[in-house]
Amino acid sequence: MADDEEMDDAGLHGGETTVPREDVDGENDADEDSEFEDDDDDSEDEDDSEESNSEFEMPDDADMEKIMALERTCEENDWSDYVAALKLIDALRNAKLRERCRNAREKYNERFAFDEARWQEWIRDEIENKSEPKTERYTRADGLFRRAIEECGRASVHLHLGRARNAMELGAGVTERRAMYEEAVSGPGMNYIDGHLIWAAYRAFELAQAPPNVTAVKKLFFRQLAVPHASSEATANTARQWMEEAKVEDTSNAYEKALATGKEGKKIREPFEVQLADENTAPGQRLRAYKNYIDFEISIGMPDRVVHLYERAILEAPYVGELWRDYGAYLASIEGGRSDTTVSVSEQFMRRAVRACPSSGALWSLVLTFSNSTAFVGRALNAKCRDIDEYGGIVMTCVDNALRGDQHDAYMAVGFVRTAVEQMKSSFLPYIYVGKTIELLKELEHRMMMTHSSSEDHAVELKLIEDLAEIDAFRDASEFQIYYAEYLVKHAAKKATILSVYDKALNRGTEPITLSKKTVDDANRRKFGDGIVMRSKMRYLAMVDRASFDIFVRKTHLASSARDYEFEQVCERLDVKNEMNKRGGSRRERAARRRVNAPRAVMDTADVPRKRARDVPEGGDKADMNLTGMDHDERVKTLFPDRDLQTAFVKNISWDVTEAELAEFFDSRGGTVSARIIKDRASGKSRGIAYVDFSEESALNAAIMKSGQELKGRAIDVQRSRPPDGGSGRGGGRGGGRGGGRGRGPAGRSGGRMSHVGGRSGGRGGLGLMPRSLRSDVDDTTGQAKTNADFRAMFVKSAE
Repeated sequence: MADDEEMDDAGLHGGETTVPREDVDGENDADEDSEFEDDDDDSEDEDDSEESNSEFEMPDDADMEKIMALERTCEENDWSDYVAALKLIDALRNAKLRERCRNAREKYNERFAFDEARWQEWIRDEIENKSEPKTERYTRADGLFRRAIEECGRASVHLHLGRARNAMELGAGVTERRAMYEEAVSGPGMNYIDGHLIWAAYRAFELAQAPPNVTAVKKLFFRQLAVPHASSEATANTARQWMEEAKVEDTSNAYEKALATGKEGKKIREPFEVQLADENTAPGQRLRAYKNYIDFEISIGMPDRVVHLYERAILEAPYVGELWRDYGAYLASIEGGRSDTTVSVSEQFMRRAVRACPSSGALWSLVLTFSNSTAFVGRALNAKCRDIDEYGGIVMTCVDNALRGDQHDAYMAVGFVRTAVEQMKSSFLPYIYVGKTIELLKELEHRMMMTHSSSEDHAVELKLIEDLAEIDAFRDASEFQIYYAEYLVKHAAKKATILSVYDKALNRGTEPITLSKKTVDDANRRKFGDGIVMRSKMRYLAMVDRASFDIFVRKTHLASSARDYEFEQVCERLDVKNEMNKRGGSRRERAARRRVNAPRAVMDTADVPRKRARDVPEGGDKADMNLTGMDHDERVKTLFPDRDLQTAFVKNISWDVTEAELAEFFDSRGGTVSARIIKDRASGKSRGIAYVDFSEESALNAAIMKSGQELKGRAIDVQRSRPPDGGSGRGGGRGGGRGGGRGRGPAGRSGGRMSHVGGRSGGRGGLGLMPRSLRSDVDDTTGQAKTNADFRAMFVKSAE
C-alpha cells in the first residue's frame, strides 16, 4: 500500500501517528506531529534549493556584532560557557544563518545536553530547510530524533511519534517501523496521560498494512488495556466496538482479564497522577510528587515502571543532579540484583547524566564512585559548581579513588588538589577558596595517614603546601600559615624550619579569613591575625623549648595584638549592655517584666486593654477592632480594606528593566498603570521583582494573562498581589520575614532573595511588628507601658 493511502487509512494527513477515524474514544487528538510536518514537500526527492530572497538576507550590523562577540566568547571558553552558547544559537537561528547555527548546536551538544524543547526546535529547523533535498532533510532529522530520544526523550511521546512519522517519510520498511513502535510502547506508552497516543498510532500502522493485520491489532488492544491509562475506559469501549465490527472473537477471555488488570493498576496510581496533572504545582512540589510515586513503584516491585517514572521526571527536570544520582543508584541496584557481577552503572548512563548536569557535585560523586575514567575525572575537576562545598566533595571523591587499595597513588591525589585550587581560584573569592583549600589539605593529610603513605608521598604533599604559601591569598591568611607550621610539626621538621614559617608570617602580617571585612577594619583584622599566629607559635615553643617560650612571652607581652583586639570587643559589648540597661533591658526583658508586674485583673480593665479583646465602638479606631477568630486574610481586609486590591506581583524581570518600561509593558489602555521595582537597600540595584498597580480590575486581569511572556529576554511571572501572610513573598511571620529565600529554577538561575517589602511583618499575631521609629515603651502622658494595640493604632495613623 502506498504511503498516501496508508496515511488516509490511519485517518491523518501526515501518517499513522494518530488514531483511525473510527477510534472515537477520545484518543483522536494525537496530532502531535504537526510540529514536524512539512506540508509543502513534494512527494518525490527533489532539489528545493529555490528559496525566497528572505532566506539570503543578512542580519544588520548590530546583530552581526552581537553574534561575532558571542562566537568569540564561546571559542575563548572552549564552549564551556553554556549560557553564552545558548544565546549564540538563538541569535544565529533568528538571523537564519543555518549552517553556523548547526555548527554551534553540534559544538554545544558535544559538552552539554539539550532538553526536549531544544531538540524539537533543531529537528523542525532541519525539516523546514528547503535549500536541501527532501531525503537529505529527513535523513538528518532521523539522526537527530535518535540522538534526542537517547539523550532526553525515552519518555517523550512527541519525540517517538515524530520519529515514526519521519521514518514513514523516508520509506522505512515495515519491520523497522514496527520495532520503533515496540520501543515506544515499552517507554512512553506507559505514560498515564498521553501513553494512549502511542498505542493508537501503533494500531493505525498495523491497520494500514495490506491486508490489515487484525491479529496484531487485537493483541495491541489487550496489551494496552492492561496498562494503567487515564483513557482506559474509552479504550475499552473502542476495543469492544472494533472487535464486533471486525468479527474478532475472544475465546480466552483475554479482554476481560486485561481490562481488570488495567483498572486495578489505575486505581492505585490515580492519586499520584492527579498530583502530577496539576500544572500549577510548583517545581519543588512536582519533584516531591515524583519521588513519592517512584518510592511507591519500588515498594511494589515494578522496575519497568520505576525506570519510566525516572525518565518522566528527568524529562521535566533534566538539570537536577540529585534526580540523576538517585536514578543511577537505582539502576545499579537492579543490575546487581539480576546477576552475581559487581554492582555498576553503565558508561552510557553516566555520560548522559553528566552532560545534562555537568556541575552537580551529587551526581559526580556517584559517577566517580563507579568510574575512574580519565575523561570523567578531568570533567569533574573542571566542573563549575555554584557551591564550593559541593565542589570540595567532588575533589575528595577523586582523592579517595586515587588512594584506594592497590592503586594507591599519592602523586595523583596531590595533583587533584593542585588542580582543584586553580579551578577554585578562578571561580570563588580568595577568602572562600583559601578556607576550602585548607579543608582539602587536612582531608588529604588524614587519608594519606590512614593509608600509611610513605615519606616520599608526604614530601609531594609538602611541596604542594610550600607552593601554595607563595601565592598572595595564602601568604596573607593567618589560618593557612598556622596550618603550614603545624603540618611541619606533625612530620617532625626541624625547629628552625618551623620557626621560620611563624616569623615570616609575623613579619609580613596576616589576616584571618574568617573575620568579616564588612564589620572589621583592616587594622583590627591585622591585629587579630598576628595575634592568633603568635599564639600558635607560643604553643609550639611551650612544648619544645621552655626557655625560648619565656623570652617570647616577655617580648610580645602575651601576644598583645590579639589581646588588644579582644579587649576592645569586650569594651564594646559593655557599652551596648549599658545602653540596654538605661532603657530598662532588652525588648524581651521589658515585655517579660510587664507580664509579671501586670496582674490579670488589671489586664482585664479598660485602662490596660488586652490585645484584640474589645469590640469596635461606634466611630472607634482600628486599634479597637475585635479581630478574634478571623483568619489572616480577614484580619488584613478589616484593617486595610484598600490594600493590594488591584496590584500585580511580577517576578523574574530583567535587572535593566525600568519602571517606565514595566508600566508600558502592562499598559492595556484601561485606566492608569504604575510600577514599583523593588531594589536592594545597599547597592540600589533591582532585585528582579516589582509591584504594578492598576486603576481598573480589568487591566489587572489582562496583566495576569501576560504571565510567561518575555520582557527583555526573560519570561516574567505575574500573579495577583496578596497582603502579607506567614509565608508569602511580601513579608511573613518570623520564619518568612524576607520572602522565599534563595532559590534556582530547573531551566536557569532565577530566584534569589526576594524583596524586603514588609520586612519582618506578620509577627505572632500576623499584623506586623511596629517600625522602630514608631515604637515607644512609655506613654508620654500617663507613664504606662503601651500595648500592642496602641502600637498598631500608631502605625495605622502614621500610614494614613
